[in-house]
Amino acid sequence: MSRSPHPWHQVLADYVKQVTDWMQQPLMPVPDHAYDPVFCTWTAIHHDVSHDWIMQNAPLAADLGFRTWLTDDGWFLEKGKFGNYEQVGAWLPCDSKFPDFKAHVAEVKALGFRYVLWVAPFMIGINNYLAEQYAHLLTDGQEDNRFLNLAPWHAETKNIVADLLKRLVEDYELDGLKIDFIDSISVRSKRSQNSGEQSLGQSVFDILQS
Repeated sequence: MSRSPHPWHQVLADYVKQVTDWMQQPLMPVPDHAYDPVFCTWTAIHHDVSHDWIMQNAPLAADLGFRTWLTDDGWFLEKGKFGNYEQVGAWLPCDSKFPDFKAHVAEVKALGFRYVLWVAPFMIGINNYLAEQYAHLLTDGQEDNRFLNLAPWHAETKNIVADLLKRLVEDYELDGLKIDFIDSISVRSKRSQNSGEQSLGQSVFDILQS
């Protein structure tokens, strides 16, 4: 470890280069719009996000120069609770908050935004009906937050997650997804007898590439 003074951005760039050389992962292209300002609902309204709230605030954000709108956690539940994901898993818009989610997305995009939606595709709440249906695929999640994870080593998980992400993007004409809680799957997570032999990182990478 060096203690010699260097600008932080140079240190970060050197670190990225070393990790890239070591892991030899393909670099994803970065589109120009990735550098545009992003308005994220989480820091403003948390779980209480709704169509009405967004349409009150999105025009203001557009006037301020934001070009990407990110609807974060809360769009799929009537009332979310911090640290409690026990009902998560179906990933369908909450009707009382978003009566017509596709029309909502179109209305926001008409203001000049790209529309990005938050999702945690491996997460299955312990009290969601899918916890029973997918019991053979589940591995450790976060006990305190009351969810398990679809094990990425299973071929069936690959299909479930890929179909979910495709459905969200295509059904609602989204421009992108914020995929969260991948780090809740541990390398020490339990593997069932029928799981594959790939590493955690490679399994997740293959799923998100499909």
